[in-house]
Amino acid sequence: MAVGNEVSPLKGDTSQFVPFVFPAIRNIQTAISAVGLGNQIKVSTYIEIGVLGNSYPLSDGVFLPEVRQYLGGIIQFLVNNRAPLLVNIYPYFTSIGSQQQISLDYALFMSTGIVMPDGT
Repeated sequence: MAVGNEVSPLKGDTSQFVPFVFPAIRNIQTAISAVGLGNQIKVSTYIEIGVLGNSYPLSDGVFLPEVRQYLGGIIQFLVNNRAPLLVNIYPYFTSIGSQQQISLDYALFMSTGIVMPDGT
């Protein structure tokens, strides 16, 4: 279950919702756990790729310093509850601006081999 979609302190149209995302995630997960479904239903949120200081390759991704305080509590909560952090990455749009680095097959999840192994 997702709470919020790309809410970010960096985006003027969503920054006013930043203070509510983590409490909402926590409250909803608490309610789900109270009825015995905490191991079956996980609560998370979607973040935008714009909160990453580096996003290519994704294995080298780091969060911008400006969002670490906002995301820190959320990420720790997700780790403690074994829930994923969801990221809208839009690889197709990324490939349009970086065609020398990112192939269209990679962006469309059609690569037949390893495109970017970790550590290289």
